[in-house]
Amino acid sequence: MAVDVHNSRPRLVLSNRANCSHFLKYQQKIMNTSLMGRLIAVLFLSRELAHREHLRTTSYAKHIALNEFYDGIIELADSIAEAFQGRYGVIDSIPMLDAPATGDIADVLEGQLALVEQLRYTAVDKQQTAVQNLIDEAVALYLSTLYKLRTFK
Repeated sequence: MAVDVHNSRPRLVLSNRANCSHFLKYQQKIMNTSLMGRLIAVLFLSRELAHREHLRTTSYAKHIALNEFYDGIIELADSIAEAFQGRYGVIDSIPMLDAPATGDIADVLEGQLALVEQLRYTAVDKQQTAVQNLIDEAVALYLSTLYKLRTFK
């Protein structure tokens, strides 16, 4: 503790090391929330593209598989975001992503799954198992949907 001669109240003087540590934690939080915002945006985009393809398809199996996907992924995105925010604070920005809806929907979803898997450990530490487990559920939904889309015509 130090006493300021101009102010008789004691004040806590933090070392440069403590200030630097606090700053780095703040910077990490900003980076984490930015990356998580992008991960959530990918989930939202996947839902949007799956729903559009669900309405266009003439295959009943594809119609059902995509319905299950877009219903499930939005619930998981919400759960992931809420759990993340419980640990790190509010996600300031979730970007609006745009992707051309061209090509086979299974290939599109597979590419978006790769983005989710790429972002997950940079957005959330591996030790944050509650959030990672929710991301695992989203990954499992992608994989299950890919299996159904590629197997059942």
